[in-house]
Amino acid sequence: ILDRQRAPTVQGLPLLKPGFYRVTVTPPAGFTATPTSVDIVVGCKATTQVQFRLDALPLLTVHKVVVNDDGGAATSSDFTLTVNGNPEPFGAPTVLSPGTSTIAESGPFGYDGTISGDCAADGTITLALGYDKTCVITNDDIAPTITLVKQVINDNGGTATTTDFTLT
Repeated sequence: ILDRQRAPTVQGLPLLKPGFYRVTVTPPAGFTATPTSVDIVVGCKATTQVQFRLDALPLLTVHKVVVNDDGGAATSSDFTLTVNGNPEPFGAPTVLSPGTSTIAESGPFGYDGTISGDCAADGTITLALGYDKTCVITNDDIAPTITLVKQVINDNGGTATTTDFTLT
């Protein structure tokens, strides 16, 4: 970084003492500048070049985990992933625009889903240029339950109540 206001100039360019200088530039948003150096030698005109690289668009990879520990039989292929409403494959990086994105899925009945990793529990994630983030959707099969309701109808003179019966 040259302080042009304090350095003597010739034809508007800074006049520098011989030596080794590091040149840095603040790039515009979305770009990265590669710092460079220049060696100033007496009697020579020095030129250097600063390279600007466009920052990479954000990447998001969503992995699927299916837990079948309560009798379920679903596989990851039974679930459909969407990112910002668009279908996407599990396990493959998706190139997105910077900003907030939302992941969601649909799949078979009987599974409880949770979202973890770099995504919030509601499936949202805020991405910036150069980000490479990973989220995980885990679906665990829900154990089956049965609820029995005993009704006693005493319409013919009976007096029994539900506590008079044993359920096994």
